[in-house]
Amino acid sequence: MPEPKLFSLEKARAAYRRGDVDEARHQLLNLVRLEPSNVTAWLWLADLTPDEEEAGKYKRRAEQILMLQRLTGPGNQW
Repeated sequence: MPEPKLFSLEKARAAYRRGDVDEARHQLLNLVRLEPSNVTAWLWLADLTPDEEEAGKYKRRAEQILMLQRLTGPGNQW
């Protein structure tokens, strides 16, 4: 059986459901360090971050990743 991940979207979701937004944010911050191209984690982190400037940075990072994926994805002739 594979070892459970220390940080994951599932753990962030569980923390959020129990009302522990700080733990959910902690999970997401560590997850994006381990998986920097995880768009879902970046977007959710932006939604859970009270600081608007910081949240904007997270949203822009997600947008950059999506754009890069579109440019380098299958079918692109770059």
